[in-house]
Amino acid sequence: PPRACAIVFALALAWIVSPVIVHGLPEPWMHDDYSNLLGGEMVARGHASSPPHPMWRHFETMHQLQRPSRASKYPPGQLLLLGAAMRIGGMAIAGEWLITALAAAAICWAAFAWVDASLALLIGVVAAIHPTTLEWGEAYRGGGLAAFAGALVIGATGRLRAEGRLRDGYTMGAGLALLAITRPYEAAALAAVCGALVIRHIKPLLAAAGIAAIGLIA
Repeated sequence: PPRACAIVFALALAWIVSPVIVHGLPEPWMHDDYSNLLGGEMVARGHASSPPHPMWRHFETMHQLQRPSRASKYPPGQLLLLGAAMRIGGMAIAGEWLITALAAAAICWAAFAWVDASLALLIGVVAAIHPTTLEWGEAYRGGGLAAFAGALVIGATGRLRAEGRLRDGYTMGAGLALLAITRPYEAAALAAVCGALVIRHIKPLLAAAGIAAIGLIA
């Protein structure tokens, strides 16, 4: 699995970054992009929000809060990702490139818990070159982070059903924590389904240990 995931990651990253050769760095073009970039810039500066503009009524726009303070309306996961990319590399889109490629690799890793190796690798390759992967890598509004987190949860669920190792409980908890700050409603639904699958197929003691690990992380 590590080698297969590395291949998928490299393939996805090359696929995502390739359009830059043709038309340069992607520009934000939707209201969602601008809102997430606003939140990312604030995070990069060490703030969760900023004071409202004295003439804030003239700056109202979609998906941005103006009162009681100016901020993005979106959950903090994508904002933290973009802010970290701005802070570390100076380019917000680089964070989206990296997390989307990691999402493809995580999908491959998750598939290894449910299907045989050859099919898991095929699933990873399809995820790496899927048009949606390219779209996520060209946008600031996210998608890759939620996919990465969901793949961690699903992959850990399969491994907990098979072996019930504590580290898989931590992985599942980390995935749910990322989903909670990115797609909270989807996180609740996925936690309910995967939690039921885990509890049904492993010993009660291991289930308690796994749930404790999940709770500790999430």
